[in-house]
Amino acid sequence: LNCGPTLLWSMLVISFVLSFFSVFLMLVASDWLDSADTSERQRKIEAFRTHYYGYFATMVSLFMAVTGGSDWRDLYLPLWETSASLGL
Repeated sequence: LNCGPTLLWSMLVISFVLSFFSVFLMLVASDWLDSADTSERQRKIEAFRTHYYGYFATMVSLFMAVTGGSDWRDLYLPLWETSASLGL
């Protein structure tokens, strides 16, 4: 099959992009969780722990958002409520 190398490279590029954004979002979430006041922001804390708690969880969350397994809004709202610049 002649499509094998193209498929391999496309999977590699998608993995690289997902990995880059996973690390970025995971670092933002962990920084915010370290400085968060736990009494007021329990809903955001649970959303961050669900979607951005580690590299694998962040990677799966982004993959699910790209492939339609999860709604973009569920991943977007905790970031938007944390910082408007992250929501853009």
